[in-house]
Amino acid sequence: MPDIFSTKHVNETMNEKVADAIQIASRDQILQAIPSRDSLRYVRNDTYAGDMTAILGRVFFEKVTSSKLIEFYKSVSAEVDPKSILSVPQLKSELVIDSKIAASVEAFSFFSAQTSATDVLEIRIVDNATARLTVKGKAWDDAILSWLEHPLTKELINDPKVGTISIVTGVVQKYLTSKKYQKFDASVKGGGWGMNVQGSLYTSTSQFEFVVIYGLDLVTFKQMNSVEEFIEKMATGHSTIEPNQVASFHQKFDLMAKQNRSIFSSFEVISESTL
Repeated sequence: MPDIFSTKHVNETMNEKVADAIQIASRDQILQAIPSRDSLRYVRNDTYAGDMTAILGRVFFEKVTSSKLIEFYKSVSAEVDPKSILSVPQLKSELVIDSKIAASVEAFSFFSAQTSATDVLEIRIVDNATARLTVKGKAWDDAILSWLEHPLTKELINDPKVGTISIVTGVVQKYLTSKKYQKFDASVKGGGWGMNVQGSLYTSTSQFEFVVIYGLDLVTFKQMNSVEEFIEKMATGHSTIEPNQVASFHQKFDLMAKQNRSIFSSFEVISESTL
């Protein structure tokens, strides 16, 4: 039986007698585990964050003539919603993705492993910690009013050179692991344990990665004519950023996060002299 050790024979035997096929994750399955929306940014952080809630309420702004995003001097000191705190880590998903999907999902760009068209990644996603501000009710209104009363806040909002203002209202810490698998080829030796992916055998490689990323929810507003207009927009909860501004803001935020050792340490903070 000259064909008994062929790739075709191995795959047929595996499907008939060894293991059921695992399907490549769909876009919907990925979005359930790692949501994607205009108000959400993912950043990688290699340092330990002792208090993840420290980033909540932070304010960032951009000037219309600059490519930088700057952290504002004064944060919004709002209450953290106790219901948003995880008591124990939650396993969100265990997925198998191919190179095409890996390249199209922002959060997966933090993995350094290079995948060819015949490779797949086994991804495990765990929500390790979450926190969100309470953005409705008297406590939130009082926090916003206190922030708006600061003289520098009034200057910021009234400054025509300011493009957008963003407030961090939520954060999730995600643990991501990836294990690389290669499509089995009977003519090539090597490979570890295997799994059945859509009817074909894939064997494990030594490439394993663990990364910690943070998803930050931001409410972003474009420049307004007055503090009163800003209050009105905050009260209705309507972000006023335009679609073309979204891409620009994302680029600036990502650049700021990459240039700093930790998203939880101070960025370039505005002071009286920079307004």
